[in-house]
Amino acid sequence: FGHFLLTNLLMEKIFAAGKGARIINVSSLGYISGGVREDWNFKVLCNEAYNPWLAYAQSKTANILFASSLARRLKSRGVLAFALNPGSGELSRLQTDVTQEMFAEGYAMTLKSLDGAKMPPLVPKTLAEGSLTTIYAALDPTLTGHSGAFLSDCAIYTDLRDHAVGKEKEEKLWLLSEELVGERFNHR
Repeated sequence: FGHFLLTNLLMEKIFAAGKGARIINVSSLGYISGGVREDWNFKVLCNEAYNPWLAYAQSKTANILFASSLARRLKSRGVLAFALNPGSGELSRLQTDVTQEMFAEGYAMTLKSLDGAKMPPLVPKTLAEGSLTTIYAALDPTLTGHSGAFLSDCAIYTDLRDHAVGKEKEEKLWLLSEELVGERFNHR
């Protein structure tokens, strides 16, 4: 919930930047494997087996929902918000810190969660290629009318899974985030 807290604590500075200011949340196509858990009963959570891939997927889904929520909440202020998939780069932690066995486990979990739907391609990118979608989100003027979009490969990604879209999900996540960070934010 660090993205949520930091962004909200910086909001006055973002508003001071004026209309057209952009908030960018780096997510991942790894969001596919899971939605945000709504039950944060930590007593129950401590008794469950931790799955790092599911936790990763949930955090990336949260980034997408947070960007959508920000776009809706900040529309009247002219602030834009995006979530994006940078891809897997040669120097990413996926390449350096994840064993083949761990990657295979995550890949299998993702395939299972797709339930027969097509898997987006996983093409490793150079460091320069991996930064392009972030630069696109920050600077491309054609995105002005698309605040809240999820971006991948320098384009609007339109095939989001149901668990990563919807005003009700955004609102539940916002309220949960406020509860967990112990602060309320209303920047409309």
